[in-house]
Amino acid sequence: MDSGALYNIGRDGTLTKQEDSFKVGSLTSFEALVTGGDKRKEMLLRRSNASKGSIMADIVKEMLQHKLAAIHYEQTNNYLLFLPTMGFTLLSAIIAIFGTSEIVKETNTKVMLGIFVSVLQLGLSVLQSLSQQLNYSARAGFHLSCARTLSRLHQTATHTNYETRYDTMTSLLRSGNAFGGDIVFESDEDDTKESTDSEKPDSENDNRTSKAEEKQNTGNKMPKKKAEAADSLAEQFKQALQQVDSFVPVQIANAFNVLESRIMVINESLMTNKTNSMVAWEQVLPALYFQLTETIIETRGWPFFVPSPIKSVEKALKDFKEALDVDRDNSADLLLDIMNRSNAIREDQHQLAEKREQREAHYTASISGAMKELDDIHEHDLGSSDHSESDPLISASSVV
Repeated sequence: MDSGALYNIGRDGTLTKQEDSFKVGSLTSFEALVTGGDKRKEMLLRRSNASKGSIMADIVKEMLQHKLAAIHYEQTNNYLLFLPTMGFTLLSAIIAIFGTSEIVKETNTKVMLGIFVSVLQLGLSVLQSLSQQLNYSARAGFHLSCARTLSRLHQTATHTNYETRYDTMTSLLRSGNAFGGDIVFESDEDDTKESTDSEKPDSENDNRTSKAEEKQNTGNKMPKKKAEAADSLAEQFKQALQQVDSFVPVQIANAFNVLESRIMVINESLMTNKTNSMVAWEQVLPALYFQLTETIIETRGWPFFVPSPIKSVEKALKDFKEALDVDRDNSADLLLDIMNRSNAIREDQHQLAEKREQREAHYTASISGAMKELDDIHEHDLGSSDHSESDPLISASSVV
């Protein structure tokens, strides 16, 4: 392990290089703790977590798209197709009842009512044909089911990630590999086994040749649980998208795609020999997706009309940049307020502790003074009694 690459953070906030041995203060992240400070393994673990974060960002993206699609199709079907159909049916039935009853006796009026009922029936037939052709109700159900599935998948993956970290830390503490011990990866374990096998007789090594070749062909692999979790997450994501027998409206899908492509092209290098980005975009993109969703929902005419993708993306990025501006008052900027509140609570506790110490010191001094007075009184009483016993004549004469 390269100890020169590790640093400790002092109480004054300065960085001090760790030269002698590996210490807890040199660990700056979960990856550094798990890999024991090995920069190569730490980089690989960070890449793995970034890839998983990208999958999570894609899950959020598809989840929000299907939610918007479900709202658009459902509200359009309810208010533009279903309610007019029910209104036309009810109105034509009422007019038909009046037209066939004896309340209306004029022939011309009955003819006009009959014509009006026929027009309503024609409009009703058109609405029913549109409703059957568009099938917005079923499509809304597909998208809503997919959005719920993706939401549960996102929550499960998040909780699994927390549980995996907890299990990793617990296993490190139990195995004694935490805080600087050598973390044994699967590839390292294979190398250790191969070096041990080389010291054994040739007969035993020949029996293990096929296994060694299989391991060499497979190469370095993730641990079994992590590989199964990654496959399960990707497979469930794929299955959730395949069960949707509909498509997201073009304006909604294009808005999300324009947002993502514009962020990647403008903020990331397009060079082939580019270095790693210092921004975890897999964590920024979900926030941008939620901002775009909020922008679409607040647009006038939603959910019956989907806004233009360009206008939605521009407004979402503008609002997001305003939220990041440090010179503007942001209600979500709670860090300094929390730190100030914590400092105030600490000062109050310090003052209470000082008052408690002063009170205890005062009580101690009062008790010490009282004990001293009692001791003086007791010594005075003892001196008086000793003096009277040592001079009986004076005592008797004084009595006479």
